[in-house]
Amino acid sequence: MIKTDSLTFEIDGRPTTILAGEVHYFRLPPTRWQSVLTELKAAGMNTVSTYIPWLVHEEEEGVFDFTGQSDERNNLKHFIELVH
Repeated sequence: MIKTDSLTFEIDGRPTTILAGEVHYFRLPPTRWQSVLTELKAAGMNTVSTYIPWLVHEEEEGVFDFTGQSDERNNLKHFIELVH
């Protein structure tokens, strides 16, 4: 369970500091994703932040690709699975 107030986060009853690293998955080849995430964890990060560029996922209006069919770097589904 996660609780928060204006100053702190509490996760499963423990005060927790959120330390985040930003990864722009769409700028990296998918073969690098796991190593970059491992490096973040080794650096003490416990959270991954990313930007989702909707334009690359919706090249045609109303048609979305989150599985990397048009470009493997846009496989947001796989990236989120790795982060999990």
